[in-house]
Amino acid sequence: MSIKLALMKTGDYVISNIKEIVNEKKKVCGYMMNYPQLVKYNDASILLVEKSIEADSEKTEREVEVTLSPWIILTDDLSIPVGLDAIVALANPLSTLEDMFVEKCKNS
Repeated sequence: MSIKLALMKTGDYVISNIKEIVNEKKKVCGYMMNYPQLVKYNDASILLVEKSIEADSEKTEREVEVTLSPWIILTDDLSIPVGLDAIVALANPLSTLEDMFVEKCKNS
């Protein structure tokens, strides 16, 4: 299991501990999302710093307000199976988002 940020087909972002569900032929047929949390964010401000000639990379500072809430609010289930077609992409979350998720899991 690993903590991943999923972009769902609905456009929602969901963070959870994700484990692949494999069939008898060892082919991935879905994912088990453990303690899935809906990620809502509000870009409080975005400041872009232009790349200077001497700089090796562009610097971007982001300030984002994030809240986590149960993905499917009307269930007590902590693990929810999800089909492959429901997820557009899986990515590693920012370390601060992952820390927030881990802290929320501890307190539940």
